[in-house]
Amino acid sequence: ALFLGQFGLFTVPATNPFNPFGVPVGVDYRFVELGPRSNDATTNFARFLLGAEGTLAERFDWQAYVLADRDSSAIFNRNTINAFLHSTVQQFLDSTDPNVALNVFSTTGNNNPDTLAAILASGQTTDETATRAYMAEFVVRGPILDLPAGPLNAVAGLNYRREKVDFQATGLLDLIDDRDVQAAFAEMSVPLVSSAQQVPGIYSLELSAALRHDRYQDDQAPQLKSSTNPQFGLTWRPVPDLLVRGTYGKAFKEPTAFDLLLPRLSFVGFALDPARNNAVSAFDETFGGNPGLSPERGQSITAGLVWTPSSLQGFSTTVNFFRVRQEDFITTLDVDTMLANEALFPGRVVRGPPLPGDPPGTPGPIISVDTSNINFGRLTVKG
Repeated sequence: ALFLGQFGLFTVPATNPFNPFGVPVGVDYRFVELGPRSNDATTNFARFLLGAEGTLAERFDWQAYVLADRDSSAIFNRNTINAFLHSTVQQFLDSTDPNVALNVFSTTGNNNPDTLAAILASGQTTDETATRAYMAEFVVRGPILDLPAGPLNAVAGLNYRREKVDFQATGLLDLIDDRDVQAAFAEMSVPLVSSAQQVPGIYSLELSAALRHDRYQDDQAPQLKSSTNPQFGLTWRPVPDLLVRGTYGKAFKEPTAFDLLLPRLSFVGFALDPARNNAVSAFDETFGGNPGLSPERGQSITAGLVWTPSSLQGFSTTVNFFRVRQEDFITTLDVDTMLANEALFPGRVVRGPPLPGDPPGTPGPIISVDTSNINFGRLTVKG
């Protein structure tokens, strides 16, 4: 099948002998004359896990483990059009010879068998994906200090993770990426006031704090270096039946290998140019991965009340508030959005010089638009 016609990936010119519109049009088309397609998938998954645990100084518990897993899959495609041979397919769409040109306006299909054979994927094509992950972690936990309100409990640990991805699609891409991640983390629970201390207005009060530091090494994305993210929480019981709680935390998410390394494909795009009085413009449009992506970052705030009256056995009611804010969101934007907000995307819209006769101050025609993955915007969810 041909696809992404709405974005101009495959365009039928006005000179195609089967084009009934007399103007260039983008097209999606299913070649019914070829019969059913076949896609068979085989997946293999294996995992190895080894762990151990013990006690240190009769006070601290420790745990350690190593993990390795492998996931491989192969998709066997038969009787399919090799739509990624863009220039070959477009050559037959551009042909003016009715004996050679592709006819994508027929409901029954009457294309020349030699033309179909030229764009049909030869024999069976195979898309293969293999991912590997190796991880090791060591964690120790226990009370590290006795406070007036109770023991100060803490957890600390180290983590190492290595990820590999290898994705091959026949005629389209060969994506390989290795990533190493080292992390250190710690968390503690600090009792500030206990019921035994009989502090007026405070039945109990406890503070929690956590910190995690991650360091990255990815030759394909040197901008991924390190990130440190804290989290804090507070729980307060003014009376035994009422709990007041709140948390604040920061987080991040690194871009995946596919976000970074998908191939960048270009085709002829069409759009109305708002900077030139909505004139129809044709230009080179590029989409795909972006090796310069930054991590997504987020913040969260929660607050709530839990009332469990001792006089009503089994009854409990909760009121919660939350707000999650995500920044540098990894997304793709369509051409119309970029053209309507061109100043927000420097370098993404490239224009030529103004044309003779353009009014003063009119920008030149669009030469190219880059719609590849981008860090853009802020997403806030609250309730």
